[in-house]
Amino acid sequence: MYLLWMIVVGVEFLRTRVEYVRNAFLAVMNGIIRDDERDGRPTAAPAMVTGLVLAWWIAPAGTFWLCVICVACVDPAARLVGIHYGLTPFPGAGKKTCEGFLGAWIAGAFAASASGCVLPLSTVIGFVAAIGEIIGKHEPWWQDDNLFIPVFVSIALRLL
Repeated sequence: MYLLWMIVVGVEFLRTRVEYVRNAFLAVMNGIIRDDERDGRPTAAPAMVTGLVLAWWIAPAGTFWLCVICVACVDPAARLVGIHYGLTPFPGAGKKTCEGFLGAWIAGAFAASASGCVLPLSTVIGFVAAIGEIIGKHEPWWQDDNLFIPVFVSIALRLL
């Protein structure tokens, strides 16, 4: 896990400072990164890997994989639902919407359920992951939702 963190942070460091690395990165990832990331802002990858390292420490033995699955499912679900169906702004959450929150909650609950969690627990895990999604921000990068989702899920797993 530490090696993965070092690789991701190293690539981000080089991408933001070395023109050749930036051009190679853009050639591969151009269709999926945001405009500000294209211009040199760090992507969500360092925040997500940092969140996963923290979740690895916090989550009870054998449950870390659920943190990985939740961050992989919840964030894209919230973004897609929010972009396509989001009409109701979530209070105090900037551009995030209630519909995106609901999409994140449902995606998290389904991901947890498909991973073997029983229904009441999977619903709680989905809700906790959606809370991590809604409080996260795009700027600054260390407040990215991809950092909060795995950490919140791991804390919930530890407490439940």
